[in-house]
Amino acid sequence: MMKIARFGDWSTGIVVSGDRVVDVAASLPALAEDTPEAAAVLRPLFSGPAAADWTPLIEAWDAARGPLRLLEQQAERGESDVVTYRLADVALLPPITSPHATVFSAGANFADHAAKAKSLILGRTITEDEVSAEPGQGLPPWGFIVLPRTIAAAGAPLVPPPGVTMFDYEAEVAVILRSGGRDLDPDALPVWGFTAWNDVSVRDHIFGIGPALDRGILVWAISKNFDGANPCGPWAVVDEEYDVADLHMVTRVNGEVRQDSSTAKMVYTFGAIAAHLSAYVTLRPGDMLVSGTPAGTAVESGPGGPYLKPGDEVEITIADALTLRNRVVGA
Repeated sequence: MMKIARFGDWSTGIVVSGDRVVDVAASLPALAEDTPEAAAVLRPLFSGPAAADWTPLIEAWDAARGPLRLLEQQAERGESDVVTYRLADVALLPPITSPHATVFSAGANFADHAAKAKSLILGRTITEDEVSAEPGQGLPPWGFIVLPRTIAAAGAPLVPPPGVTMFDYEAEVAVILRSGGRDLDPDALPVWGFTAWNDVSVRDHIFGIGPALDRGILVWAISKNFDGANPCGPWAVVDEEYDVADLHMVTRVNGEVRQDSSTAKMVYTFGAIAAHLSAYVTLRPGDMLVSGTPAGTAVESGPGGPYLKPGDEVEITIADALTLRNRVVGA
């Protein structure tokens, strides 16, 4: 399993044992001494404009994977010329393709969560069977676009907007596409990697408290795109052994399990979402698809639900491969 991180000024790192991160660009001279041809493959991918954009890396992944593995192995052996830092000493950034990443987030995509939340929002009973039947009725997946500037890193504080009292968590999985195009096959989704995602949400307006944020009862924009609303990370897991169609998802708030599910329970699979989007827009390598969340969020219990408060720590673990941690602070 390779763990690829962002840190500093959009630099790329490989997380290795001992809680260290390899600075890929700074370590290329060390790799060149041992394997010059491997360094030659990586050099154009981590210099100039490409340094802050993973798209060229993803497009060249067949050629780049081996050299990165060699660099990872050098670091694991403790070779002195490889530049590494303690994870605790670096400022991690969200593991997204670039500061301008395109992120498509699914909404109401787990029947157990969607039935409860929609019933509250619409004021009538919606069953899980109704939600699960939507694909068979020809209904498309739906959701919203995430503004990259609102995406926060692991460890970043979760700050509710002023006056918000119903501040909610949502465990999600974000996949990073390896290739794109139009009319993608829903059964052959090209995935490069995945990471943990917390779709932090404002719920007050749903229950008529505070100002209206979004026009239309199920149109989500500001309530999902305020500053720091979308923490993800701490890194991207790049490993073909993982099946993104069945990743275990667990949310803990102050150690208490709130959500426990799997991407296998998504109403619309990542492949189905990509197929729908690519019928209208050309998807690109590095584009991200976010899963939606399963049951266990605070909104499902109404206004009196277990919403987040200052001091709470939210942990989202995906497939025992990575855990995203963020703590709530006051506005």
